Amino acid sequence: MQKVFEREVASKVSVTDQDVRTFFEANRAQFNRTEDAYRIGQIVITPVRDEQITNRTGNDARPPRKRWPR
Repeated sequence: MQKVFEREVASKVSVTDQDVRTFFEANRAQFNRTEDAYRIGQIVITPVRDEQITNRTGNDARPPRKRWPR
């Protein structure tokens, strides 16, 4: 299949840099897109609690202390 493609298609098609520029200029609106934006985060778990690490709200994300009935 690859040999047939090379012989019948690829060997007969020639695209120049000017062809690419012309196509781009004629179809510029298709290429005007906003970039996708992503927000990433990182969760770090350490074996020893670090007192200085908190999230954006100032919460250290510890589970609430259990209160045992007396």
